[in-house]
Amino acid sequence: MGRALAEAFPVCRQTFAEADEALGESLSRLCYEGPADRLQLTENTQPAILTVSVAAYRALESLGHRASFMAGHSLGEYSAHVAAGTLSFVDAVRIVRRRGRFMQEAVPVGAGAMAAVLGLDAATVAEVCREVAQGEVVAPANLNGPGQVVIAGVRAAVDLLPSMKQSDQILGHCQTIDQLETEADHVMRAAIARMFREEADARQLIKVKEMVELLEEVTDRCEDVANIIEGIVLENA
Repeated sequence: MGRALAEAFPVCRQTFAEADEALGESLSRLCYEGPADRLQLTENTQPAILTVSVAAYRALESLGHRASFMAGHSLGEYSAHVAAGTLSFVDAVRIVRRRGRFMQEAVPVGAGAMAAVLGLDAATVAEVCREVAQGEVVAPANLNGPGQVVIAGVRAAVDLLPSMKQSDQILGHCQTIDQLETEADHVMRAAIARMFREEADARQLIKVKEMVELLEEVTDRCEDVANIIEGIVLENA
C-alpha cells in the first residue's frame, strides 16, 4: 500500500517519513509489508489511507498539477484539509490515528458489519432495521444519496437484511445489498457510537474530550469553505 508511490517520488517517501515521526512508529513499514490483519485494524487503516492520499496528491503537485478546490467525505475530509492547507499533515495523521482507535474500541473486532442498501428511501430502511433488530443494534448510519443508505450494527442483525428482500415491504424496491469489507467493516463502530450516544459510558465521554482538546491544538488556519464556495457561485450566477 503506497510502496510504488514512495519508490517513484521522493516527496512521497518524505510523506511516509513524516507520518512515521508523527506517530512514533513505522506506519510506512506496515503499509509496505503488512501484515494485512494489522493494517486492516481501523486505527492503522485510517492514518494509512490518509498518508497514501496525501502522498498521491503531493506526487501530482510535483508534476505540476494543482487543484482549485478540495473536497472529501468522512475520512477523506482530512486529506482534503491537508491538500487545501487548512490542516497540517502532522496534525491530521495524529487526529485520524486517535479517531480510528476510538472507533476500534467502540465494538470488538469482528462483532460489527455494514451494508449498503440500494433502491430504498431512508424511512423504509429505518423501518426494516427496526424489524430485524430483535434487540440487537442495527440502524441507518449514513445517507450516501437518494436511494443509497448505509446501515451499521451487530453483524448478526445486518446479515438478516438480505432475507428481508422477500418481504412485501422490500420486494421490488431493494436492488442489492452489498456487504462492505476493508475499512468499512471497522468504521461502522463509529456509527454505532453516534446512534446510541445515550449508551456511552464515562470513558467514552473522556475520549471525546481528548479529541476536542487535540483538535483545539491544530493549526488555526481553517476558513469557512462553504461560504467561500457560495460566494463564488453567486458571483458567477
